[in-house]
Amino acid sequence: MKWVASVVNRGFRRVERSADRVIGCAGPLFIAIYVGLVGAGVWAFFACVFPSLVTIPAALVRVWYLQSPVHVVLGLPMALYDSVMQQPYAMIQCVLVTLGCFYIASMMAWSYYMACMEPPGSVSEGMTEKLNERRYGPGSDVWWRHKCRQVSYAMLESVSDAEDTSLVEAAIPYTDKSQSGLGAKGHQRVNRPGHPRFRYCKKCPQVTMTEAILRLPPELRQIEKRNRRNHLLRLKQQEAHQTDVAHLHSNLAPELFVEVDDESETDVRAWLGEDQNNFVFAPKPERAHHCKTCKMCVLKFDHHCPWINQCVGLGNERYFILFMLWFALGTGIFGLTGYHLAYKALWEYSWPFIYTPRVVFIMLYTIAVVMGIAVLILAVWHLYLVASGETSVESQDNAHYRSMAKERKEQFINVYDMGWARNLQIFFNTGRGLDYGFYTLLLPRRIEPYSDGWHFAKNPKLSGSHSGISREEEFTDDEGDDFLAVS
Repeated sequence: MKWVASVVNRGFRRVERSADRVIGCAGPLFIAIYVGLVGAGVWAFFACVFPSLVTIPAALVRVWYLQSPVHVVLGLPMALYDSVMQQPYAMIQCVLVTLGCFYIASMMAWSYYMACMEPPGSVSEGMTEKLNERRYGPGSDVWWRHKCRQVSYAMLESVSDAEDTSLVEAAIPYTDKSQSGLGAKGHQRVNRPGHPRFRYCKKCPQVTMTEAILRLPPELRQIEKRNRRNHLLRLKQQEAHQTDVAHLHSNLAPELFVEVDDESETDVRAWLGEDQNNFVFAPKPERAHHCKTCKMCVLKFDHHCPWINQCVGLGNERYFILFMLWFALGTGIFGLTGYHLAYKALWEYSWPFIYTPRVVFIMLYTIAVVMGIAVLILAVWHLYLVASGETSVESQDNAHYRSMAKERKEQFINVYDMGWARNLQIFFNTGRGLDYGFYTLLLPRRIEPYSDGWHFAKNPKLSGSHSGISREEEFTDDEGDDFLAVS
């Protein structure tokens, strides 16, 4: 399956590169192609294939084969009335099948629209504003605590366990007294379960120290504040040759001694002092990667997809998988139910469908079958990755880690692997202890991801890091050398 998915993926990428060379930007072209082909395919299905699936009342058949579309529209109300009165059971069957087909077509359209329009989530801007994010400022501590609690519930095995507050706090502690710094050098690295890790991206434009601090979750901001406070106190003590810490407080910014989780930009600037406008590398959380096409770091980056003209990441990965599944289902139904018509269009002389030329139907049917098989293969492969707790990028990295661990006669274990069933539940944010029910998979509804992009559910037995590989051996996506490992 991996080899087949790889072949299909390489084929799509060759088409993307060819389109890039021709028009300079393949994304909008791919979207236009998809919308046009799906629209034409839906028309061909309802105009040609649908009449063979159910017994259509005679009144509707007579109206459908009128020569003028205007006459079809004008005669439709009376035809519907005659069908209900003369062939009620056939009409009920026709309505039910029609609603089912329209439901599948609408879910195809909705999931694709969400995959295209919902941002994947970036380190600089977070997720979409429609999710009411508040990453800093008054009230932000409530949002962060809610997301951390969601991650805690995802890590716990049952709702009854999650009801124990101590277990929840133990799974993802919101604050920590450990010290490790962002801007200062020489600070000791710490490794605490539950806390997020991050590195520095050298590919993104440098940002001010204030912006870098505001991108961090509150617990890492407090760690940086304590580091800065203790560092300045040590310097003051060395200069004054005294140990009266209380006396030294008056010479430092008072904001350094106030630990709150909902600091605003003004508060951060106050305790940063003269360093607030210094430029540093932008922080990048774990599972984020820099996209060379979008030129930004994407949260839980999977890959850049030209068919949706953006990256697949934390914010839209759910809709991307659903889009592929609904597309494969729709094209599969079209392929199975339209086979006899495709055969008729190729080998028989008569063709009764006046609104759909046989050449157009053959072309649409062929494209639907080929694209449906290709997308189904990719959908199954991505579901396998989701069940394994991996993204496309992490799958390639973890394969290398497994070979490295095997050479040392060790076993590599992915820290994000919670078991295939729980991985699927966490990915779709449905199921035991999570925010939504399984029925939401069948509804056109916006579902926010369980994670905030910094905190992720991890196997509690692995102490927050992969087994069989050291932190220094992990691929870094060309980040800076210094990093903070607080996980």
